Amino acid sequence: MSEFVPLSELDASMYSLPVPEALDASRIGLNVKRLRGIAALGGFIADETRIMSAAGESSDESVGIGGTSGHAAFGAMSASARKARTADSQLGNGYRLDAMPTRRPSSVTITLNSTAIAEQAQATGKPVREPQAWSAPIDHALRRELSRAAWRNMAKKPTWPEQAASTISFFFIGMSQFWNQNFDPRPLPVAIGMINAMRFGEVAHGADSWREAHFSLLPFYHIDRAAAVSARLACSRLVKAL
Repeated sequence: MSEFVPLSELDASMYSLPVPEALDASRIGLNVKRLRGIAALGGFIADETRIMSAAGESSDESVGIGGTSGHAAFGAMSASARKARTADSQLGNGYRLDAMPTRRPSSVTITLNSTAIAEQAQATGKPVREPQAWSAPIDHALRRELSRAAWRNMAKKPTWPEQAASTISFFFIGMSQFWNQNFDPRPLPVAIGMINAMRFGEVAHGADSWREAHFSLLPFYHIDRAAAVSARLACSRLVKAL
């Protein structure tokens, strides 16, 4: 059984892809399970990962006249093209205030530029009523923007609660090393675990899965998680023609 769910069977309030009305929505599928898993790996709540579509900027081309040089009698024609961005993303607020300031997985909304994607679909040379003309541009735009969002979420600058948590943890580690007068690497994983727990409230608030718990090999910038998202998206498809 295919893991790709036809668009006609998806909740439009959660997953709305930019396909024309003339195209049979049952002929393009979204791998919802894979999308939710990769989103959780990037620090997003699976149930709050949305895909929307909206008309946006289109790509344009401009032609100019270059200046003359040497014995050239005519200016050189130059052409430049500006490609419109095919998608954008908005991250939710992952912070909460209770017993102590912590961060939890946040929501994310990826908005696909239907105008730019329609231009790419037409540029494929395939009939616009065929799902193959739309699946590739949508898939590429979605995977690229989800990767961007993961890097923004997992590799952003630590805030003051996160810096305070790391300072406290490493202070106690440093004091223990000073009193022992011998370097012992065993407390380091404990320190990183303390930082992650204090930063993301894993113990206090729990998580739906290990991927949403923000576990990482690095205490501050979770570039390992962001890199894992990019690697998975590079070899996985989220949208395909059925």
